[in-house]
Amino acid sequence: MCEPKTLSLYQRMQSLRTHLEQLLADNLDLKMRLRNTIGDDGKSKVQDQFESYKKLELKVLEYIGMAKMHC
Repeated sequence: MCEPKTLSLYQRMQSLRTHLEQLLADNLDLKMRLRNTIGDDGKSKVQDQFESYKKLELKVLEYIGMAKMHC
């Protein structure tokens, strides 16, 4: 339903995929670090990761809106 139909949408979708892959890698790294310790630094990294997810969510919603306009 939201397949890209323009170059711009295709580029946005690729950007979203890249962002998702980076978040996965960051999650794995964070998980390994938190197993050892969860001090203030760990809490800060978790908060940063959460903020990154919120930004990605907004980008996905924006992409869906743009893609629906081209359906």
